Parts: sequence; structure tokens; C-alpha cells
Amino acid sequence: QAQLDRLPNPEPDEYGQVPRTAKTELQFELDRAARWAAYETILEIASVLPGKWAATRQRNGLEPLPFLTPPDDDAAPDEVEEYNQKLEDRKAKLAPEEKETEVREIFCRGFMKNKFGPACSRFEVIAKEATVAARISQAGGLTLADRLRPYLGQAAAEAPEGDELEEGEEAQVETQDFGDGLLVTMAAIVTELSDFVETMQLPIRASAAEEEAARAELEELGKPAVDEDGKETIPAPLLIVLGGGSSTENQEEVLLKKLELLIGLSRFAEHEKGGVHVYIGGALASYVLSGVLGMSMGASSVDDGAIKASLKEALLEVMRLGVSISLPLDLVCEEVAHEAKDGEEPGEPQDAGTGHTASLAADGDKSPARRFSLDILIVVSATSQWTRSTAPFIFTSASQDSLHMVKESKKEEDTADAEAGEVAANASGIPEVWMVRDIGPAAVEQLRMLLRRSRGAIWNGALGCHEDARWQKGTQELINLIEGRLTGAGEAEEEEDEDEEDEEEEEEGDDDGDEDGEAKPRKEPKLPKERPAEFEVAAVLGRDSSRLLSEIAENPALVSFVSNTGEGFLRILRGAPLPVSPQKAQASL
Repeated sequence: QAQLDRLPNPEPDEYGQVPRTAKTELQFELDRAARWAAYETILEIASVLPGKWAATRQRNGLEPLPFLTPPDDDAAPDEVEEYNQKLEDRKAKLAPEEKETEVREIFCRGFMKNKFGPACSRFEVIAKEATVAARISQAGGLTLADRLRPYLGQAAAEAPEGDELEEGEEAQVETQDFGDGLLVTMAAIVTELSDFVETMQLPIRASAAEEEAARAELEELGKPAVDEDGKETIPAPLLIVLGGGSSTENQEEVLLKKLELLIGLSRFAEHEKGGVHVYIGGALASYVLSGVLGMSMGASSVDDGAIKASLKEALLEVMRLGVSISLPLDLVCEEVAHEAKDGEEPGEPQDAGTGHTASLAADGDKSPARRFSLDILIVVSATSQWTRSTAPFIFTSASQDSLHMVKESKKEEDTADAEAGEVAANASGIPEVWMVRDIGPAAVEQLRMLLRRSRGAIWNGALGCHEDARWQKGTQELINLIEGRLTGAGEAEEEEDEDEEDEEEEEEGDDDGDEDGEAKPRKEPKLPKERPAEFEVAAVLGRDSSRLLSEIAENPALVSFVSNTGEGFLRILRGAPLPVSPQKAQASL
């Protein structure tokens, strides 16, 4: 606060807007700091306490007692004497001890219920939101090199020398469980990290000299490719598919870790010439749709203010990197049993485990009984004025300090469909008795197109409820699509189908015409055919994702990198330091 007071006040510009300065930045951090909220809460309680205490005493027939401020430690003797005299006068106004105790208990009960308790509850909400926002903001401040570099080269440095071991003695291997049930060694994590850096062609190394050499080598290898016409091709983006995010235990912590991983993986944008595109699926997609866009996701909706704050803060950090984000076009839901309202009988599931499909696109079957139009297709980030979608919902972040969802106004001629009984998602979304379980067929096709346009993919987290085989179809399709891109299977057939469609359209165009000899209508020029990008690399991260890959993929060995150290490896990507093993901690003492 003292630092804030010393900074000059910013002057509004010609449009009346206050520019971002060091003072506004500091004020922003101060306003959301938990300790500032604690100070305001204490001040609020302390400011009303003397008056409340005096009023309670009067209502119970006692004389109010004056509030006396103790003198400073270095106060003059006459000030101390005056204070002591006032204390004596105050004691003379006290009632018998039994009566004072009774009134004090009455005051404490009332003050706790009507003032202290509510004030602390408000502080708890603010402090929780500020804490999670600060945690996400801290994760956003770490580059990919900041996360990886401290651990590169550790394996060689910590390996025991052969002459340090006596004959017949085996080296002791220290294993740790990072919370996912896998016992792994630090050396295994560091070795995997080195393999990951090499596989993803990252220039990050343990030392500056090594990093400079790696950067030069990758620059030479990464020269722009040339197409059939001799023109340089545009680099394809790296696709990151991020699912999961739900847990029956400690849900908030699981979500925060997933958001930290989202930010960490988005940092690949610092090294990808073609940029990074993130596809969000699984429970995380439901949280974004509900907590950020404000849409009902049935039983998967988000109501907690701290979770909403963390979601918005994480998306804002990703947006600052220029990373684009896609959400599923449709979701598969399961109808669950629900409590009966007044005058109703308890509801039972009606789908018998087959699931309903909730469309998140603005087209398709519009029956209100089974499909719901959410009018949102894709969320694309930008570092300029707008971050918008191809549908009526847009993200806007003009100042990059806040994230808002805005609904564009529809044209009058577009409102006719809404009058035909369509259930508008911005009004209701998914019914309360539905639980999101998986992504739908439109979302799978969306993934296929994204993979077709990407140079590689990093996957973490199931796209459905991986504990139940009924809801693994989205994840199965993703693994099959990645395998297909790695082998090239199906791409030749797709091109042949496209060529056949083009020929059929040309033949239909030649046959069309007016029998009276009138001129044929002018055809719209066709866009050039989109060729699939060269798919170079695929990486699978996380314990559950690695397990699903081994269970579903026909040939898991095709995948360029598969992490087998689970949470330990993910902690590095999230920017969380790995804990020191108990043995090393004891040795350091």
C-alpha cells in the first residue's frame, strides 16, 4: 500500500480510458490479494464492535463502557497516569460479575451470528477466489524453459559412480509416489523429460551453450517445406487435446492441476512456428461451458465462485499466448435419477445407459426432447481487441485483464427457428437431470479435422468417463484417429472420395442448363483442396491416458512418446517443483 501511494496517478486518455501503468497493475494485484481482504474484514468488524457492545449493555440495563485506547510503550508518565485513572473510572461502572458474564455471553452470541460470522464467510469466499486466481496467475508466469530446464541433466549428475559401490553391492534406488499410486524414481522422470524434449524438438537444454547449439540445429532442420508449385508451405500447428478434470475426491484440486497443465502445455506456442491449438474435452469442457460461458451443463454445472475465477484466469493466461481453443460440438449425456419436486414422483433414468446427444452446434436435429442448440462452435484466442467464435458467443478481452462472454444480436430473419420450439442453450442448456458422459459424433469429426490440419498432437485426459466402458467411445475414436495419422491409413481413401465428389459435381454442372438455351447460372469458384498436414509426432501424458492407449490402440508403439511416470512428469509441466525424497531430506540434515 505504501508503494502504491508513492506512484503517480495515471491520467485518462482522450477517450476517457485509464491506461495500464505500474500503479494500475499494482492496484489490480492489491485488490485481489487475500491479505487485503483480511484487513478490510478486520476493519469492518472492529469499527462496529464498540457500538454493538454499548447497545447490548443498554438493552440489558447496564451502563455503556467507554472504549479506551492503550498508550504507546514510550508514552509520557502523565499520559500513562491519565489512562490508569480512566480505567479505574471504567471499572466503577461495571455490574456484578454474574450480570456482566450473562450480558457478555448474550453479546457474543448475537455478534457472532449477525456480524462476525457473515463477515468471515464473505472473507472466505473472497480469499478462496483470490488464492486460486493467484495460483493460476503464478503458473502463467513460468515459461516452458522455466518448467523443464531445472531437471534436465540431473540423471547423469545423480547417478552413482561404479567405484563408489563395493563389490556385490547394488545401487539403492529411491522411489516416490507423487499421488497417483505409481512408484517412480527421480532418474526415470528426468530421463523421460529428456526424451520428451528431443521428441517434441524443443531447444531447451540444461546449459545456455547446449541450448544455443540445439536451437541452431533445429533452425536448420525446421526450414519451411516447399509444395508442388515451389511455394513455401505454412507451418502446421501443434494440437493439444486435454480431457479429464473430474474426481470424486478433492475435485477443486484436480481441476486446478488440470488448468495449470493447460497453461504449461500452451507454452509450446513459444517454440511452435505454426502455433498451438487446444481442444478441451472431458469434464474440463463442461466446466468451461458452465463456469465461463454460464450455460447449464446439467449435473455437471459449476456454481463455485472460486472455480469460475480459476477457469477465467486460466483461459486469460492461454489467450495471452495467442493460443486458440476448441470446445466439443456435441456431448453425450446420461439421464440420472433425480429428487422429486412438490407434486411430482421421483424421476428414474430413461435412457437405459445408451445416452442422449446434446448438440453444441447451431444445426442438426432440433427436437427439444433430445437435442439442445448452444450456438457455440469454436473459441479462438487473439491478443488484439477480440477473441471471437464462429457462432453467436464470443470471448472478449480488450484490456487482457478480464474475460467476458458476450452474445451477439441475431438478425430478425434468423429468429424464426427459435419460434419453432427449439430449446435455446443460452436460456437452459442441458437439463438438470442429465450428466455429461462423453463427446458426441460431431465432436469426433471436429477432432478428425483438427488432427488433419496439425503437425502433431499431445494428449492428456480421457474425453469421457473413462471408468465406464460405455463412455469411452470419444477416447477410442481419438486414439484411432491419432494412429491413423501416424500411419497415414485412410488418407488416400479420403482423397479419392473427395476427387469423386468433385467429378460428380462437375458432371452435374455440365448437365444442368436451360432447355430454351438460356445462359447457365455462373458457378461460384471452388476453394483449393486442403491437403492434410504432415503428421510428425504424437505424445501421450498421464497415468490413465497411457493405460487407455495400451488397452485401446492396435499398435501403441507407433506413438512417438508415452509417459510412464504419471504425476511426477505432469508436475514438471505444470510448473510445480518435485518434492525432495525423504532419504535426501534426511541426508541434507
